[in-house]
Amino acid sequence: MTDVVVRDNTAAHRYEAVVDEDVVGFADYTLDQGVITFVHTEVDDAHGGRGVGSALARGAIDDVRAQAARTVRTTCPFISAWLRRHPENNDLLSARTRRRSFRDTLRAPHPAADPLPGPGTT
Repeated sequence: MTDVVVRDNTAAHRYEAVVDEDVVGFADYTLDQGVITFVHTEVDDAHGGRGVGSALARGAIDDVRAQAARTVRTTCPFISAWLRRHPENNDLLSARTRRRSFRDTLRAPHPAADPLPGPGTT
């Protein structure tokens, strides 16, 4: 994984992933009455698949935790998926996001229900 520094650019309402002094990704957010809503995340194609997005999500969520006065809501598919893979952060989620995440988990097919194709099948 590339060394990624995550910073909160409050003027632009986004967390930024910085590699070698270049912004290579960002997570846009809105703030409203103590709720931070992550709305969009993007990583430059040249840095895709190198853990930049995950480092950005972790850095942003860690920063929100450090502030202690905010809860997290997300409409961004990437941040939503990252949070589902990291349930240790569920205490930060707004009730609405927790309910939606739980419903999405229930709708997801169970791995055992989608077996790998056997020999001679495509």
